[in-house]
Amino acid sequence: MEVTEKLREDTKDIWDKIANHPFIIELCSGSLPDYKFKFYLLHDYNYLVSAIKNFNLITLKTKSIEDLIEIIHIGYIAAESEYKSYVKLLDQYNLSISDAAAVKPISVVSSYLKFLFNISKKKSFPEALVSILPCFWSYGYAVQCNKTRISINKNLVYCKWANEYLSRSYIHLLERIKNLVNKVSVNFPYTKLKEIFIRSSKYEYLYWDAMYNVKNYES
Repeated sequence: MEVTEKLREDTKDIWDKIANHPFIIELCSGSLPDYKFKFYLLHDYNYLVSAIKNFNLITLKTKSIEDLIEIIHIGYIAAESEYKSYVKLLDQYNLSISDAAAVKPISVVSSYLKFLFNISKKKSFPEALVSILPCFWSYGYAVQCNKTRISINKNLVYCKWANEYLSRSYIHLLERIKNLVNKVSVNFPYTKLKEIFIRSSKYEYLYWDAMYNVKNYES
């Protein structure tokens, strides 16, 4: 069994909670209140920009030119596609990048990003890669689990968001990340990867929880 599949099996309970979180369920079904999605959009900017910067740190950990080229390609594709989609979603609500950049990140986002940056700075290339994998993979998994709801969703903005993670380009990008993880994790201590993967997965759940419980942060 590939390392990524083992990691996925060992976090099944967390990932199922993500896929069944009220934010995801209501977003995919079209019933999520607009203000909660706007809150998510505005607060996602800080994570998006920081995640792009984190790719630069991860490149410094590579041991071969092939891995370096691959992670640069992955980072570029992820940054370009995510940013373009993000700007289009902001436009739907007459919001700008300036609006999003002015938003102060909530504590769970700051904690998550601090964790990711620490891994990328202090740990190995396999560990850094594994730390970012739950973000890419759990999004796709959550949407896949809710395809039936999406198929009858009449909110076009929410459908557009969800369909990004069902697209061939996104699935291909995810497979490239997983393949790279599997390649560089051969003979690497699994328990170290598992610990990081579980923690990142838990942060993903806490992220959605914070986005849903917007009233907790409005003040």
